[in-house]
This record gives sequence, structure tokens and C-alpha cells, in this order.
Amino acid sequence: MKFKTTPILAVFMLSCLFISCEKAEQFIQKAVLTQIITTDRWGVEAFTVSGADVTTEYNAYEFEFNKNGIVTAFEATSTMQGDWKEDIQALSIQTNFNNPNAVLARFNNVWYISKSAATFVEARAITPNGIFYLKLIKK
Repeated sequence: MKFKTTPILAVFMLSCLFISCEKAEQFIQKAVLTQIITTDRWGVEAFTVSGADVTTEYNAYEFEFNKNGIVTAFEATSTMQGDWKEDIQALSIQTNFNNPNAVLARFNNVWYISKSAATFVEARAITPNGIFYLKLIKK
């Protein structure tokens, strides 16, 4: 009987180890993504709406994502706050500005991250108004 319980116990312990490793990996991914996005301000290097380039509409804006879930859009004469949250499993960030102008309203989406590094983030949003592509770069 002792022989039969040992393999079961070993499988159980290995399962716990793998589950713990997966959670640790998600924790590290979240920490890295949070560190990247919450460091410094961001500018829009590219923004397209179903292939149409609207980047120039964002030239005056800088964005700051805080660890407390607040995102701030800075423009020459004003600022606007909203909130943001990340979903590591979906590899996405959702942003929401309250009562935004038409330019910032495009940010109110779930953005699926396709590429990222310490100095840039590329993302796409699928909306009723088309597919949005966004590339943010650190300022």
C-alpha cells in the first residue's frame, strides 16, 4: 500500500509545483507589463483607424499610466483623467476616459498588445468603428 500512495503523492506534488510555476510566471509577466507601462509618459507614434492614419490628431498628447489604475492624458492646455486596467491572460489593457473628446474617445477600448519592449507598446482594438492600431513610445 505504501508503494501505491507514493506515486500518487509524487504526481500531486509535481502538479502543485507546475501550478505554482504558472502563477509565478503570470505574476512576473504582470510585474513586467506594469513596470513598462507605468514608467514615464507615452506619446503616440502611430494611430490608424481601419488603415486610415490619424496620428497627427495625437501630436499634442502625452499619456501617463499610474500603478493605481489612473491614466492621464496631457494636452498643451488641459488634462483629462480616466482609468485603466490590465488583463495578463488576455494580454490586453482596457482604458476608459470619462466624457472624452472625439480624439480621446478612441482610447476607450480593450487594447490587445501585439508587441512591447521597454520603450514602446503596439496594440490593436477591434471596435464597431473599425480596427484601431496604436503604437505608443516613451517620451
